[in-house]
Amino acid sequence: DKREFIASIDEWQGAVAGAAIRHRIEKSEAGVTTVIACYDFPNNDMLMHETFAIADDRITASTQKALAESCAAY
Repeated sequence: DKREFIASIDEWQGAVAGAAIRHRIEKSEAGVTTVIACYDFPNNDMLMHETFAIADDRITASTQKALAESCAAY
């Protein structure tokens, strides 16, 4: 829930220290934006496919799917 998410932010900030996120928009239409994202962590990386529903300039829903355990295809 929302409280759990907010409580986890400090842990998330520690987990992503030294990381970088690269992304490119694949498509954006009818309030839905799809991106390919590379999460570059200091010891590993991961390629993700992410979809965001947007209304009134806010993300109202999102889905993530791992594409690969490296960003070689990015």
